[in-house]
Amino acid sequence: YSLILHPDGRYDVMIDLKEVASGHVEADWSVAGRTMADPRDTMPEDWVTAATIPDPMDVRPRTWPRKKIPVDGAERPPEWDDEEDGIWQAPMVDNPDYKGPWRPFQIDNPDYKGEWKPRQIPHPNYVPFAHFPSLKYVGFELWTVNNGTILDNIIVTDSWRAARQFAEEQWSPTFRKEKGLREAWDKAQEARAERAELAANTGEAEADGDVGSEEDGEEEAEDEHDKDWDAERIEL
Repeated sequence: YSLILHPDGRYDVMIDLKEVASGHVEADWSVAGRTMADPRDTMPEDWVTAATIPDPMDVRPRTWPRKKIPVDGAERPPEWDDEEDGIWQAPMVDNPDYKGPWRPFQIDNPDYKGEWKPRQIPHPNYVPFAHFPSLKYVGFELWTVNNGTILDNIIVTDSWRAARQFAEEQWSPTFRKEKGLREAWDKAQEARAERAELAANTGEAEADGDVGSEEDGEEEAEDEHDKDWDAERIEL
């Protein structure tokens, strides 16, 4: 891991000597920026917040499917009495052609001025990006779920060229060895999993074979029983 801090506040983050992130400290980190939102500034009451509005020329088509439709073939029962039972209405079912509620087409709101943002004022706690005359220490705040994590080969320098050379000499050889060991370990784990799966499948197959043998034995016993029964009938 490498962190490069530039004098103007820009930074680069490198992993395995490859850039993975970059930006500016004041914009991306939790530090006081040059300006801040004025807490006394509030959005005007007449500020238009809707970027789009319904098109007044767009109307719902007459053929727009309804959500419910009468049951096909439903007829009023002959014994139905409007005075006693009320006005008869056919039972309704969901319309398979229903497309959802109709909504008018949206157009740009001519009164929309954009997203309102509060006025910016100088930040009282702003401190220009620091220039340290001497850096001798480095701190880490780590969150890890892996045991055995080792931190070594730490270098603080004002030269990325020197840091890169240090990484190539100290980190690269170890990384290549660890990568090879990890690949070998992964292959061993895969082979172990395949053997375990094969053993499990073999065990299930043997168990199925035992069940089949028991069933065959039961069938043979039934055949012998039938033969004995036939013999008894012949003697009678």
